[in-house]
Amino acid sequence: MPLTRFKDRLRVPPVLRPTCDRQRSPATLAVHMVAHRVRLHSELPPTDVWTYEGHLPGPTIEVRRGQHVRVEWINALPVRRPYPVTAFTAEDPAADAAPDQIPQNLPGRGRGRVNEAVAALRPWTVVHLHGGRVAAGYDGWTENGAASGQTILGDYSNDQRAALLWYHDHAMGITRFNVYSGLAGLWIIRDAEEEALGLPAGRYEIPLLIQDRNLDTTPNGDLTGRLLHKVEDNTMEFFGPFTMVNGTIWPHLPVESRQYRLRVLNGSNARTYRLVLLDGNGRSVTGAIRQIGTDGGLLARPVSIPPAGLVLAPAERADLLVDFRPFRGERLRLVNTAGSPFDGSPSNQAPGTPDPTNRLPYPDVMEFRVSGQRVNDTFVLPERLASFRGAACCARRRGGWHAHAPRARTGQRVRGTPDAAHDRGHR
Repeated sequence: MPLTRFKDRLRVPPVLRPTCDRQRSPATLAVHMVAHRVRLHSELPPTDVWTYEGHLPGPTIEVRRGQHVRVEWINALPVRRPYPVTAFTAEDPAADAAPDQIPQNLPGRGRGRVNEAVAALRPWTVVHLHGGRVAAGYDGWTENGAASGQTILGDYSNDQRAALLWYHDHAMGITRFNVYSGLAGLWIIRDAEEEALGLPAGRYEIPLLIQDRNLDTTPNGDLTGRLLHKVEDNTMEFFGPFTMVNGTIWPHLPVESRQYRLRVLNGSNARTYRLVLLDGNGRSVTGAIRQIGTDGGLLARPVSIPPAGLVLAPAERADLLVDFRPFRGERLRLVNTAGSPFDGSPSNQAPGTPDPTNRLPYPDVMEFRVSGQRVNDTFVLPERLASFRGAACCARRRGGWHAHAPRARTGQRVRGTPDAAHDRGHR
């Protein structure tokens, strides 16, 4: 194991709530994209990353349903510093290569070539609210980028059910690298229907942004901490050996022996996860988890997690209620059992067992350390969570039927945003 598992505590991103001046609407928020250095693991040197407001992941933005919010996305990234990611294409292994010869299972470069075009990239960004109902001109179109020193205006009606969304870079042709550098964060919409359920909240509601990463090495094989985006000629998707949760590789989280709400996002580029919770004896205790929501918000009723685990594809979200009460004083491991590239096949390994043949050399995701102290948790999960109608979001326009969202009001143009002609062209 190149790094000690579960050594570092999980980081929980700070929360940003838009401010609203009573004399004007909408609520406003300014978010800066800045370079920063963080330790992805305490045994690593600091890593150069790009961030929102200096946090990895970015701050969690929390809004109310129907709250009109205007965000200034300010590109304050440095022009004269090297791009924080090394893009590398490794030579394909031989057909009969052993698992330890599969390049993506290993940190460092090995044989292959550096992508010099990526090394020469300058900070050019645009922000997309993934899962949000957003007017066309503010959707983070890939070519509506802003260079360093420019600002993009985002206008968000938040006219949708309570849900976990996420915001991330969306720049044309380089989204995968900019997100890999750290430009991603969570966006939570709240509403009265959700709050009436009395779900665990505050420090008992934990966001988990799961991402795979690889790291460069010195000629001696020591990890440098530098982000390495390594692909193979015949496997161009990125699959990294290290699992990072909220910007920390293989973290742990101390929890009380009570129920927690976990807001989980697969923020990886291509890796699918099949998550299983294990006790100290390696037995699955996934039955302690109920899924209460997904990408679009709360489910009508809670559902149990399949025995094989919870499958999350890239960008997919899951809203989970986990009952830690039966596990006082224990340590539970969250592991991945999905091989890559993922084809839906059941795992041939026991959960928690490395499967390097399928690019899963280290299956661990994180650890929960349950307190031995008894807690009086009387929350009962309702059998009915939400009542909602099917989507009725289509309108007849020239050329056929088109899905649409309610149009947000067009605000003051800020340098770097689409011009009015472009905005009209996408109505």
